[in-house]
Amino acid sequence: FLQFERALGPALRHRLLSPPRGKGRKALVVSSSFLEGVQMEAGLVKALELAGFEPAVIMHRNRWLSRYFQLAGVREIRYWGDVLPPGRLSEAKALLARLGSSNALLAFEHGGVRAGRFAASTALRALRVGSFDLGSPQVRNHLAPYLATSIAAVEGASALLQAVTPSLTLFVDRGYTPQGQLFDLCLAAGIDAVT
Repeated sequence: FLQFERALGPALRHRLLSPPRGKGRKALVVSSSFLEGVQMEAGLVKALELAGFEPAVIMHRNRWLSRYFQLAGVREIRYWGDVLPPGRLSEAKALLARLGSSNALLAFEHGGVRAGRFAASTALRALRVGSFDLGSPQVRNHLAPYLATSIAAVEGASALLQAVTPSLTLFVDRGYTPQGQLFDLCLAAGIDAVT
């Protein structure tokens, strides 16, 4: 961070957004929450300012990575851990038993959001498998936490949009929980979503 700050700090600290008159436009940067991504996103924050947006960030909690956004002058940083409610594991287990097939899981929506698809994508990536059989109780037990988190992410992302009220969202990755749920909600609400 210190090398980055020495090299780019003077440019990133310079505020490119003139003080808003009334309520300005807000852009929500959905951070990748990994070092190289955050370094790139800090530059994108400045581009958003230049375009007239007040940037806000949602990310996984990491005090070192947060410093990059603070260096870039982001005044509003939110964390997924504070936004997402706890998942309801027993409900997810029962739902998986009722769904019964991978296709039914992929088609499952919660609040108009493809919660089943995002749960499956996140689980496949985390478990490093290419497919799964919901007929197996063992597989359902492995998938249940991902579905519970996916459903909770719909609720958390909805609350986040109400709190931040962005007119634009910027995503690096939108195919997994919780970013995917936020992406679907943005599209449904008519909020510009850039990937």
